Amino acid sequence: MIAEGAVFELSATLSSAGLVGSTSAAIEWGDGFESPATSVNGPDATGPLRIRFDYSLDSGNFFGGANQFRRAILQTAADAVIHKFADNLSAITPAGKAEWIPAVFHSSSGPANQPVGTLVSLPRNLVIASNEIIIYAGARDLPGNRVGVGGTGSYSFPAASNLTPAEIQQINAFREVVAGRGQAGALASPQTDLGPWGGSISFDSQTQWYFGNDASGIGDDDVDFISIATHEIAHVLGFGINRTDATTSWDRLATSTEFAGPKARAAYQGNGNVPLQNDHWAAAVLDQYSQPTLMAAQIPRGKRQLFTELDFAAMDDIGWDVLSTKSTITANHRFPDDGSYPVRVVLRGSRSGEIVHEVA
Repeated sequence: MIAEGAVFELSATLSSAGLVGSTSAAIEWGDGFESPATSVNGPDATGPLRIRFDYSLDSGNFFGGANQFRRAILQTAADAVIHKFADNLSAITPAGKAEWIPAVFHSSSGPANQPVGTLVSLPRNLVIASNEIIIYAGARDLPGNRVGVGGTGSYSFPAASNLTPAEIQQINAFREVVAGRGQAGALASPQTDLGPWGGSISFDSQTQWYFGNDASGIGDDDVDFISIATHEIAHVLGFGINRTDATTSWDRLATSTEFAGPKARAAYQGNGNVPLQNDHWAAAVLDQYSQPTLMAAQIPRGKRQLFTELDFAAMDDIGWDVLSTKSTITANHRFPDDGSYPVRVVLRGSRSGEIVHEVA
């Protein structure tokens, strides 16, 4: 109950996970008035990692020609996740007999009845800068109701002969960099960390997509591109990723039905381990702020889903060093009458995203 003429002081620490750019806040006071927050103290600074998209496998020009504007939207989706990580990844710099052959699932070509594309080798001895991750992007007619698919890249090492001891040492050190990018836990068994060099994502070429930063323009039958792109990029970065030759940091914490990561358990609006469905969050799982998660098995049409506290918590559990995803909001307002008012805080990212919190 708020007394007539009293000044209501608002101070709340809320999730700004999934927002891209600097964070602002508007307060809807519930009495017909709205005002900007007095202050918004949040982690607008970004981590050192960057995702570089490669469109050389985009044979259908889903991102080319008149569709090049889509590249900026895809980068926004990538930044929504990668900017929240503080990790430092080593450069992959082949030299001499220290060589490698990267491979990805083709983003624009594959079997008609399979969601993943054909495995293709990339140019030998690809150079990847420090703190850079490369994702090959494209589109094709995906089977069933699939609208996107993403996964980590793989690699092999060519045979080398007539090696000196110094060359053997150089090759071994280089191969460890390729496998772990300087993250020691990525070389452990089971893995406790990850250091991917990259991967690929493919979007369904037949879907009715919405390409835009402003979520208010999404039609009821549209599939929001930023939502799906962010979801698939998270898979490239390790969410739900399994391997046959190693126990991944995801597998270390997951069964077929639940995820036991301690950060995720704390960010889950529920008790115990977080329910899973096919290496995604189960339907109706919410984070601690009652936000529907982006990494659920199904993402509804007609709306935008953002990466949430729970989604970031799982990324933290599998090895990424996640920066703060919360903002502290202060504001005050004088109510004209006695009563109870539903106060809402609307957080917005300067580049993309909006989160609504009920606070009183």
